[in-house]
Amino acid sequence: MSELTQSRCKYLRQEDFHLPEKENLAFWDKGEPATSHYWCVLTMSVSGPDTGPVDERECGGRRGCYLQD
Repeated sequence: MSELTQSRCKYLRQEDFHLPEKENLAFWDKGEPATSHYWCVLTMSVSGPDTGPVDERECGGRRGCYLQD
């Protein structure tokens, strides 16, 4: 399991997450690259509650809004 996958925030989402074959979080655990934009389900935008950018690399334990899945 990659470092990025281990630190993924519970509120992080991407378009690919909603495709039928990729609904499962196991898709991310395979280390598949994202081909779409990310957003936060708390803000429903590309900025988190702390106004920081939302993506797989940024949404980790060092942010106050982070909640591990």
